[in-house]
Amino acid sequence: MMKIFIPYEKQTSREMFGGSRLRKIIKGECEVAGIPWVDRFVSGPDIAHLLSPREESVLIDMRWRNIPVVVSAFYCENDPSAAFLDPTAASKPALSSRAIRFLNRASLVLVPNEAMKNLCLSFGIRVPVKVHPASINLSRFAPDSVERDVFPRYFGIRP
Repeated sequence: MMKIFIPYEKQTSREMFGGSRLRKIIKGECEVAGIPWVDRFVSGPDIAHLLSPREESVLIDMRWRNIPVVVSAFYCENDPSAAFLDPTAASKPALSSRAIRFLNRASLVLVPNEAMKNLCLSFGIRVPVKVHPASINLSRFAPDSVERDVFPRYFGIRP
């Protein structure tokens, strides 16, 4: 069975957790689908799923080994460690040169909406770009879900 390599180095700041959260979501999606994932290359992955342009050395290594690389871009732009947009851009969203180079080395780029796909295309991203909205595990909101009961109690919301 195919193994997916999902690396992401956590940052020390507690305020910046978007990349870590996205990694956890992707790992959860794999588990729900019955797809094994690994967080170390030595485990022999068949595909890599990267979340940050800071992982460029990992991407280059995976491509050198002929391992396809999927990149999730623009899902956590509030986390500087996982952001693809250039924070120094004036008024319009812009990709940094590092992000453009990174995305063009991937096998597939996933983006959250059509606007981000168009942005990629406008900046010359040549690899396939597919829209994949951020997922939510709907089973967490089922009528018999324990989490459904925990949320109101945690936030002090009356029935």
